[in-house]
Amino acid sequence: MKELKKQGYSLQKISNLINIDWRTVKKYIEMTEPPSLKRTKRPKPLDAFQQEVIQWETDGLTISAMYHKLKEKNYTGTYGALKYYVASLRKKKKAGQTLQPGSYYDRKNIRKILWQNDLEDEKKRKIMNEILTKYPKLRPFYAFITSFRQALKDKDMPEFRELILYEKDRQDPLTTHVISRLLSDFPPTLNAIELDENNGFLEGQVNRLKTIKRMLYGRASFPLLRLRILYHP
Repeated sequence: MKELKKQGYSLQKISNLINIDWRTVKKYIEMTEPPSLKRTKRPKPLDAFQQEVIQWETDGLTISAMYHKLKEKNYTGTYGALKYYVASLRKKKKAGQTLQPGSYYDRKNIRKILWQNDLEDEKKRKIMNEILTKYPKLRPFYAFITSFRQALKDKDMPEFRELILYEKDRQDPLTTHVISRLLSDFPPTLNAIELDENNGFLEGQVNRLKTIKRMLYGRASFPLLRLRILYHP
């Protein structure tokens, strides 16, 4: 698209040639680098009223009464969002936890935070410390994840081997599955850590090809697919 624009083609002409809406053509021509795939978390209408909802839940108000009160405060969210949030508060209250805005984390988010291990982000580091304080049983699991990540980063095969065998003997339900999968093909796994030879480049290109094909499905021809495959940022 950028090359056609340099040759003097109009946006509409490029749109007709590539069979893409002219607005999309304009957006990509104005880009200076490939688009980011990182998603940003959008604020929810209920976020500004969490403290009030927690107080109303403590006072014993029904969800319907809370919804009418929120509407009086110009709440623009849905009844379903309020119902889901109140349900999470009641679940937390039943477990004996203190009700605080944004302090409840479900298992999916806990797994995500633990595996990402983004210690450079102060907010996520604070959340991780809070989770490990509330759930002490996760501390050995988190220690395993940290050691696992570091051994792979350093390509320390002996350390990795000792870690996996130690975790096997510990028989933690949180790691039993992944350990059994690793041990089912352990020698090649150790070789992949110790040796530089691997098929990672080939597998990466296959994955990239499939991703691009899915992105272009139904609106692109082979010439455009070929250009996308050959393009290097």
